[in-house]
Amino acid sequence: MSLFTPLVIMIFISEIFSMFQKLKKNLISVHRLATDNNAFLEFHPNYFLVKDQDTKKVILEGQCRHGLYPFPAPSNKKAYITTKVPFSRWHSRLGHPSSAIVKQVISRNKLPLLGEASCSLVCDACQQAKSHQLPYTRSDSKSSSPLELIFSDVWGPAIESVGRYRYYVSFIDDFSKFTWIYLIKHKSDVFHKFQDFQAMVERQFNKKILTVQSDWGGEYERLNSFFTKIASCITCLALIHINKMASQNVNIAISLKSAFLSSHMPPCL
Repeated sequence: MSLFTPLVIMIFISEIFSMFQKLKKNLISVHRLATDNNAFLEFHPNYFLVKDQDTKKVILEGQCRHGLYPFPAPSNKKAYITTKVPFSRWHSRLGHPSSAIVKQVISRNKLPLLGEASCSLVCDACQQAKSHQLPYTRSDSKSSSPLELIFSDVWGPAIESVGRYRYYVSFIDDFSKFTWIYLIKHKSDVFHKFQDFQAMVERQFNKKILTVQSDWGGEYERLNSFFTKIASCITCLALIHINKMASQNVNIAISLKSAFLSSHMPPCL
């Protein structure tokens, strides 16, 4: 036979409601506190502890008062400090930049760091997503006016976006570094997009495009005869690293791909 009759249960519930009505402070959800702060709580007869889930370090402690566990009032208006995380975690959170950039961000913003900042970090996602080459000599070539030199490159394929686009072609003015990007469905659309780009910028700047530089991929072959009519000098180089100005647009895609790989998601990019 159960010791808790319906009458006893009703009296017990009534006492609980009566106690809640007398409370003058807000209640804290233990589950929400533990989830949001990556922590866990230990309740002892006379005190309680809040500990970091990874390091088991005590984040907060307080005393038991009248059968309750009140949070101690902070000495200032600052929130409780967040959990310290290792350098590799910040590298992932910031979008997989170089170690020097991660150190700079942590130092300037005084972010909580567990351990020492390491410049020798080897990120598996970065190794898979980024292609590594030795540095090339720095170019001293400079344009003196807009449309004197235009860099162009095509990126893709990717998963179809809205409108069934899978590629984009970029045009970068060497003088202003201003970039125009056109979404395209096929690489063969580069010819028509260049015509649209040429008509727009030449009308806007009231001058002709003098030079176009690309990696001389197959999508640019159709433009060869067209280039000879509109430009005084065409530089179509086979080495992609020389066309690095246009290739810098791919850095955005590489960063996103690194983030996907580190989170164990399909590298859709």
